[in-house]
Amino acid sequence: MELKAFIHIFVLHKRLFLTIVIGALCVGALYYFTQPERYQVSLTVNVARTYSPDTPEENYSSFYRLQADERFADTIVRWLQSPRIVADILKDAGEHLSDVPAKDLHGIFNARRLSSQVVDVQFFTTSKEQGTKRSEALEKNLNTITKQLNDTQRERSWFRVISEEPVIFSAHKSLFDVTLLSLFIGFFIAFISVVFYHYYFTSDNKD
Repeated sequence: MELKAFIHIFVLHKRLFLTIVIGALCVGALYYFTQPERYQVSLTVNVARTYSPDTPEENYSSFYRLQADERFADTIVRWLQSPRIVADILKDAGEHLSDVPAKDLHGIFNARRLSSQVVDVQFFTTSKEQGTKRSEALEKNLNTITKQLNDTQRERSWFRVISEEPVIFSAHKSLFDVTLLSLFIGFFIAFISVVFYHYYFTSDNKD
């Protein structure tokens, strides 16, 4: 089919095309103005030690200590994937566990190790206050578990967890992003609809 004939199809059914595009924009506008409050929280968790070596013999093992810090940081990442630990954090933050499906508990905190002693934790909340409470409860629970491990160790140099002030910002979809996505979806659906309608419902093509 020539380009001219193809363009003619869309000119012929321009009302259908524009109706679908405008409809998609209206749906996008409805989503934008009714989307729930949502915030993204970024929390940096640092692995520290309860004791610093001060003798040459102890400093000699600094390389192995760094490796141990790295393994412990990986352990923190695994802890934050545990439904049991996540449930304890939410409970300490004053949240009702009935509001969160059990299958979703392991995915609430997205944690990744950035270095041997730094873990980045990202999660979403419905308010800034909830983000602060979860951050405080997270540090508290991680240190509680760490202390339980510390009590079983005979060495003085063991771990503790220190978190920095959380960074909380709005996770709302912007008007520009919603409009752009609505236009893309609208044009796609309109294109398919016009072609389908022209070849299956117009009188010229039925004959």
